[in-house]
Amino acid sequence: MRLITAHDLQGQLARWAVQQHPYKAPPGLLSVVAELGRCAQQFIDGDPALPMRWFKSQEDLEAWLVLAIGQNADVLSWNQPRSGPEDDFIDLYALFRNIASSVWREAAEFEKSDAA
Repeated sequence: MRLITAHDLQGQLARWAVQQHPYKAPPGLLSVVAELGRCAQQFIDGDPALPMRWFKSQEDLEAWLVLAIGQNADVLSWNQPRSGPEDDFIDLYALFRNIASSVWREAAEFEKSDAA
């Protein structure tokens, strides 16, 4: 189990969406980051000023991300090619996997440094 913060999720969403997008940044990125923040406000394991939640596994975290923003209209549009090439969109499964993986690793590093 790992304690995950809303801020870490929002930061990794922004990072991976920009990194995976074939152009400068995906349209609606700021609204999706805000939507993820609103969804994470239900996290009850931390201070209300810094919402956190315990997740059982990286897969559990990834599934939560899919439920939280997987049907967002902007996110769904990122999966649509703009000009026809097959690499002209964001693979949403890869996006959610990358976000969950990065956040999970960061939480593990924090736990190591906190224990030292």
